[in-house]
Amino acid sequence: MSAKTSVGVIVFGGFELNLTERRLLSGGQALTLGARAYDVLRTLVERRDRVVSRQELLDEVWPGLVVEENNLSVQIGTLRRLLGVSAIATIPGRGYQFTMTVDGAAGDGHAGPPPVAASLPARGDDPRLRWNLPAAVTPLLGREGELQQLLLALAENDPAKRSSARLFTVVGAGGVGKTRLAQEALVVRGAAHTHGGCFVDLAPLPPGASVAGTVASALGLDLGHGAPDNVLAAAMAPLNLLLLLDNAEHVLDPVARLCADLLAQAPSVQLLVTSQTPLKVAGEQVIRLEPLTVPSADAGLVEAAACGAVRLFAERARAADRRFVLTTENIGAVVEVCRRIDGLPLALELAAARVPVLGVRGLADALEHRFDVLTVGTRDAPPRQQTLRAALEWSLSLLDEREQRVFRCLGVLAASASLEMVQALAGASESERWLVVEAVGGLVDRSLVQATHHDPPRYRMLDTPRSLARQQMAQAGEWDEVSRRHALALRSIFEAACRRIIVEGCHQATEMAAMVLWRDDARAALDWAVRHDRLTAVSLMIGVGLVRSAQGAFTLDAPPALAAEALAMPELAQLPAPMLAWWAFNYSDYERSDSRLPPLGRAWAERALDIAERQQVAPAAQVARAALLAYLPVDEAGSAALATTLERAARATLPFVRTTALAAVSLRHWRRGESLQAVTALEPMLETMEKQGLAALARVARTSLIAFWLGADQPDKALVVGRSLLVELAGTRNERALADCRRLVITALLFAGENSQARDLATTGWSATGARDERMHPGWLDLLALLAAQEGRLRTAALLLERADRAWGGRRRGRTSVRVREQAVARLPPAVGSPIVLQAPIVRISDAAIEALALATADA
Repeated sequence: MSAKTSVGVIVFGGFELNLTERRLLSGGQALTLGARAYDVLRTLVERRDRVVSRQELLDEVWPGLVVEENNLSVQIGTLRRLLGVSAIATIPGRGYQFTMTVDGAAGDGHAGPPPVAASLPARGDDPRLRWNLPAAVTPLLGREGELQQLLLALAENDPAKRSSARLFTVVGAGGVGKTRLAQEALVVRGAAHTHGGCFVDLAPLPPGASVAGTVASALGLDLGHGAPDNVLAAAMAPLNLLLLLDNAEHVLDPVARLCADLLAQAPSVQLLVTSQTPLKVAGEQVIRLEPLTVPSADAGLVEAAACGAVRLFAERARAADRRFVLTTENIGAVVEVCRRIDGLPLALELAAARVPVLGVRGLADALEHRFDVLTVGTRDAPPRQQTLRAALEWSLSLLDEREQRVFRCLGVLAASASLEMVQALAGASESERWLVVEAVGGLVDRSLVQATHHDPPRYRMLDTPRSLARQQMAQAGEWDEVSRRHALALRSIFEAACRRIIVEGCHQATEMAAMVLWRDDARAALDWAVRHDRLTAVSLMIGVGLVRSAQGAFTLDAPPALAAEALAMPELAQLPAPMLAWWAFNYSDYERSDSRLPPLGRAWAERALDIAERQQVAPAAQVARAALLAYLPVDEAGSAALATTLERAARATLPFVRTTALAAVSLRHWRRGESLQAVTALEPMLETMEKQGLAALARVARTSLIAFWLGADQPDKALVVGRSLLVELAGTRNERALADCRRLVITALLFAGENSQARDLATTGWSATGARDERMHPGWLDLLALLAAQEGRLRTAALLLERADRAWGGRRRGRTSVRVREQAVARLPPAVGSPIVLQAPIVRISDAAIEALALATADA
């Protein structure tokens, strides 16, 4: 048909549009229709062969006038109420299209399709089916990508193409937006079917009820005698239809049977189902709907506002309070809200309704009690969607007893878990392990638990179902027992990993990557173990510490006193020697990084060595000896002999023993002033670390190599290592190693007389970390003093050295810092002397003034 027609009457779906009299009639009776609504309808009907843009409709209906676009939306809504919501399809981003079948237009010679032949009589006089989709009162936000994917799947598998894929099930958690997405797809794709589409809400049905009668009623069919599913399928056989069955999770079996019958007997019917779990019918295509995208915790306004969760929250908050806008001031709190409620659309809508009362910051703070806060659903929503708790409890009510028990147990998790961990949490015996697998599968099907894409997969809960699981576990009196299983399972994981690395020589990076997956859970289990099981707490303290050290952070999540208390525990000898030896080797780094820790390094090394020898674990004993050597004065009896023992151990094939032995030997050489020997020991250690996949730790160790070359008075070789390392560290988050490397490279540049390059790097380094890194602050002051002295700013150098001496306080300067200070002092006039005494009164320098003074171009 052409874009426009001059015929007098156009007939569609029992209606007549009289173009001459500008009237819309139904059954011969004129319907009340305003002039603007009539013009919109006429335009859409005449141009029904294509999508009509919003601007085209505005120009046609309000020629020469500037009007708000919502005027058009009002007229579209009026027409949908008269004709049925699906008479006019919204094509996202493009406009509208008239979708009803035109039977004919007087005088144009066109006739519509013949009436549908069905084995059951149609309701009313009109044998064609009517659209019954509820009008959408809110736009579909944040689901544009998912909608296009669903529409593409429906189009590619159109029944007219004789496709075998005619059943599509949109699966997702309660409140994730399955219904709204499917309704939008029905509006768009229904127009492609001769008999349009039909929406059937199954939510009101009791669990397990037959659905055939509800579907027949929605289609306008009367079921006679016989098996309802077979009779309905036979009646629908002639139809070319898109049928949407919504909220099927509580009537899975009857829906699955009906869909199987329809697939077998109604070849032109396409089925779209929404459910919390798949139907598991042959030929079913499952489309899993995830929560809306949430921004990263540090996202800015522009980035966050583009995410689906933020868009939906902002739109609903604006509906609740028209004054609400996203700003740079509130975006942080909005992002926090969206992340804490996992981007779940129902939760976002409930949360946004609280904004007028709590504000966004208050809302974020109140989410600790989310089930008490998120209780303001719309009055026309089903009861299960009027509160967050009701939505989740509806989902849980569909679980069997075993699934509910596994759901509660998973609440103890802080992150993700392997299947073996889930089985341990559930306390499954050998005969019950596969029953737990089935229960986990049911929870994943219902989107109450997410399966990650690891191989094998890991399982995790979103924050909201986890909160409810924890409440239910506490109410059931299961919290302590499940927490005990959790802590013991994690203890076993970490202890076994230490043995595989140290005794069996397994690839360290691979083992550490597996340990990192358990980091958050181990920290949570540690909190419980500190109160209930001190030996397990010690094991977890060590495990968490080792994981964090592998990531470059030598800090503890345990009470500092636990490290001292553990040494006095007789049962400490029950822990495996490899774990204790590794812990002892790292303890000096923990002491330097965590001022709360007592100086127990030598005591830990001696205890670890004793336990390793008692347990007869030779590799662990060598690691403990490496830990001990770091604490022995270089001139103490036994230090040389121990070093010789470790040099022999360094030739062993076990990688961890080799790296720890070489690290201890190189440190001893450095402390003895034997810098070249230290380099000789450190370089093969770095090579072994690289082979073990420990690139990040090797970078940290290479900062020591720079220092060793400086100690050997070879700044050119220090710069070769340092410049390369700076480039590598620039792309990482290891700020500590980057700060160390910058400081050492600046030292090498100053020793080499490269003052200009040293100034540039010092400017970058000080602004990045110098003023904030209190531990490195004194070293920075020494360097800045040497820079000033070499540039001839002698008074500035004297002031900075005086400030550095006060900053070092009772701490001893390292060997490199001592050399830096000596070179700076050597450049000062004899009248200043050493220790530094200014002829003028001492000027105290504040932290804020250091940068301006140190990096000035003129002397103070």
